[in-house]
Amino acid sequence: TRRVALLRGEGFFAVAPDRRRPFVVAAAGGEVTALGTSFDVKLAGDRAAVAVATGTVEVAAGTGRPVRLSPGHAARFGAGGIGRTRPVDVVNIGSWREGRLIFEAAPLGEVLLDLERYRGGRIVVTDGALAALPVSGVFDARRPGPALDTIVRVLGARMLNLADLLVVVRPAG
Repeated sequence: TRRVALLRGEGFFAVAPDRRRPFVVAAAGGEVTALGTSFDVKLAGDRAAVAVATGTVEVAAGTGRPVRLSPGHAARFGAGGIGRTRPVDVVNIGSWREGRLIFEAAPLGEVLLDLERYRGGRIVVTDGALAALPVSGVFDARRPGPALDTIVRVLGARMLNLADLLVVVRPAG
């Protein structure tokens, strides 16, 4: 078996098929097995997301049955199981490799985890309802500060910068 453990961040994998040596990515308490394909796996807290660009992958997590994903499909997973399969635009899979961060109705909490990787330091949301708000947009990964400013402004939230190492995002008012 060819095996990778994704401990943080995101990885894009283009895998040559080999039935005798399956390629497995372990992340967030689950596993993604490539069946001759290219796909992206991203960690977000204690969960992960997989999106398939070409071929097919099988996702196993928790005690439920494994799920097969084909091109243009994605799912979130973790130790508790696999979420619903959803369609994604194949063109956007792995866009981070070209310096673009693309979000389609992603919860603010997950978006901020992505921005942390490019910004450095921590970004903390003080309110669960705020962290769950959906964010959609295309941002420059090389400029996470302006991306954060824009997201906070559009959501009507407030941001408190405590040095360069900590940003607190909270509801307005």
